[in-house]
Amino acid sequence: VEFYQSDKLQKAVLTAVSSQTTGDQLDALRDQFRLVDENGDGVITKDELVKAFEAAPPDDVKDIRAWAETLFEQLDSDGSGEIEFTEWQAAALRSFIEISESAML
Repeated sequence: VEFYQSDKLQKAVLTAVSSQTTGDQLDALRDQFRLVDENGDGVITKDELVKAFEAAPPDDVKDIRAWAETLFEQLDSDGSGEIEFTEWQAAALRSFIEISESAML
């Protein structure tokens, strides 16, 4: 979901969560991003993401490549064929919001 396509409430929540992100949390996200970005060019390719998940596969995922490729398509919000740090950060914020929303139910 692109920020400009979100409804007003979603934008407000994303803005609030973003402002609550601490420097340590942002550093942790950057560290995760750098671990996946094997060549250090500042973007994550589909191959880099697949390799990262092949090295540390999630539980209960049988076809790691297909799962990672689907995840890549979801994270690459601008369709550039690469994941920039801002897309990585946005995905983390969306995950945090989903967890927060489920905790409120």
